[in-house]
Amino acid sequence: MTADQGLTSVRLSRRATLALALALPGTVLTTGESEAESMKQDHDSAEQEKIRFLQNAAGQLDRVAIIEIVQRERVARDMQRWAELAHCYNPDSYVDISWFKGTGAAFAAASEKMAGGGLRTFHQMGPTIVKIKRNRALTETGCAIHLLVEVDRVEVDVIGHARLYARVERQPSDWLLSGFRVVYIQDLLVPLDPTHVPKIDSAVLATYRPSYRFVSFVLARSGHPPRSDLPGLDKPAIVEALSKAEETWLNEV
Repeated sequence: MTADQGLTSVRLSRRATLALALALPGTVLTTGESEAESMKQDHDSAEQEKIRFLQNAAGQLDRVAIIEIVQRERVARDMQRWAELAHCYNPDSYVDISWFKGTGAAFAAASEKMAGGGLRTFHQMGPTIVKIKRNRALTETGCAIHLLVEVDRVEVDVIGHARLYARVERQPSDWLLSGFRVVYIQDLLVPLDPTHVPKIDSAVLATYRPSYRFVSFVLARSGHPPRSDLPGLDKPAIVEALSKAEETWLNEV
């Protein structure tokens, strides 16, 4: 077939050539300007894919940094690195737990004073769950809180099972904690020597919340008045109010 016979010339991208050839037998297919346009579209698509990849990578790096600061804050407290503990918090942060209410810096100072009084604590941390929105994040971490004390000359380990809630905000240098709360689940008192068990007045224990009864008992003996308004599984309305407040804070940005 020659040009004088009305040759149909169609300029196509490589990916469309086969499809059109099958649809229009006898048509001569060439590539040219439309192929260049298709290549540009391919390039744009690749650039978009690259941007999505980089955004996802940045999000994962943020997630790692957030988990790191949450876990490091507890490690700093357990290891009595008070300056490092204070540096985990934003200046206007707020901590609200069983024995303390105030800023992160004041919490570090109060923790140092508590350790000097002989009340030893450490935390067994579970995995941290993260929810990020722009420059803010919420985290939730399962935790076993251990208080090592003496009750009537018997060494005991008070173990409080809880979930730690933290507010985290992006700063120019890093992510830092802006808030720290605890949801108390259940606790128990275990003598370190099973042959020696302390005698505890059940009537006194009955005055404390079931979700953190032994923690309250030990704190009261250590000079820290126990609270009855904390989030705990025995008070689901308080837990729900805390969860809503955390979500509200996250969505304010």
